[in-house]
Order: sequence, then C-alpha cells, then structure tokens
Amino acid sequence: MAQYEHLPIYKKAMDVEKEIEMKAIFGSITKLCMICVLIWGVCGPANVLAGEGNIDGTSKYACSENSGWVNFSPTNGGVTVHNTHLSGYAWAANIGWIKLGSGAGPYENNAADNWGVNRDRGTNALSGFARSENAGWINFNTTNSKVTIDPRTGKFDGYAWAENLGWIHFKNPAGLYGVVTTNTLPIPTLNQWSMIALVLLLGIFAVRVIKRGRENVIRTI
Repeated sequence: MAQYEHLPIYKKAMDVEKEIEMKAIFGSITKLCMICVLIWGVCGPANVLAGEGNIDGTSKYACSENSGWVNFSPTNGGVTVHNTHLSGYAWAANIGWIKLGSGAGPYENNAADNWGVNRDRGTNALSGFARSENAGWINFNTTNSKVTIDPRTGKFDGYAWAENLGWIHFKNPAGLYGVVTTNTLPIPTLNQWSMIALVLLLGIFAVRVIKRGRENVIRTI
C-alpha cells in the first residue's frame, strides 16, 4: 500500500476517513458522557425546593449554652440545606423562631434585606448570619470557630455565636445531640458502580470497533 501514499486521491481518502473517525469517536464519547450524567442524576444528590426542610427527623438538635435546644426540623418550620446556602426556620423554645435566610441564596450579608447562612461546598464551611427576632444576629463564621457540614454524611459540626445566646453547638462528641441534613453526596452502591463500569466498557468497545472499521476501509483502498 505504500506505493499509493504519494497519490492525491489516497491522501484525500485518508483525510476523509480520519474526519469520519473523529466524528464517530466524539459522538460515542458524547453519548457516553450523557449516560454517565443520567446515572449520576439517579444516584447523586437530589435538588431541594425552597421551603422544604431536609434535616433528619431524629438528628435535628443544636444546643445553646444560654437558651437550650434549637430544633432545626420543627413541626411548623424546618431548615433546608441547599448546595450554596441554607433557608427556612429553626425553633428554640426560649427565644422563638430563628430564620436562616432572607431569600434566595447565596446571600451577600450586606444589607437589611440581604442576609442569611451560606454554604461553601469546597471547604464544607458555613458563613453569614441567621436572625432571631428575640435574640438578634447569630454568626456562623466566627474568629474562633466555624460551622461545617460533612458532604458525605450530612453532619453539622462546630459552633455559631450570638451575643445574647452565647455559643450554639451543633454536634455533641458523645452523640447526645446533633444536626444532620439529608442533602449529601452519596457513595454509589455496588449496582451503580457496575452500571458505570458497563458504560465505560461499552465506550471502549465502540472506539475499538470504529478503529477496526477504519483499518478495513484502508485495506480496500
């Protein structure tokens, strides 16, 4: 076949074949990525709508040293942990409702109508301010402590601070109390890993079939 390589028709055929091959490979990769996205959509974290609390019904209490329990999943309220912020209401029997956000986040925390608790998925830390009508501002990003959320388990940890309440603790080391959200990054199950592996194998097989088809075309030129 080497004796034909100098012919223009041969070079043009090779260029056309390479273009067809690349389009086919990119098409297979695109389909593969779409399938992976669909799989992640099934096993990945669910999107939550504003106003729906997603705090675990059992693990829902933080503890204030001066005002007692703070319930993040009360009957008539509830806190929602979004990917970038928190919203909704927690309840403390001694001070009433605590609002975690003033609107759609993330929040700038720079005005009377723009404040709330933000969530950084990169560092797992919370920041910004919650508001109690009876106890004032609650700082979630103090100099001496930060509140965090483990993205895998959904567990809160650390301390928030309010001038009139003191420290609010989100996780007892002995497990006596704690706050946990259901908005987590779940680890795929064995069946889900098997499906992902199958999709990858099919993608590799498709690429090999395309290459083999190209080789057959070249032999016929």
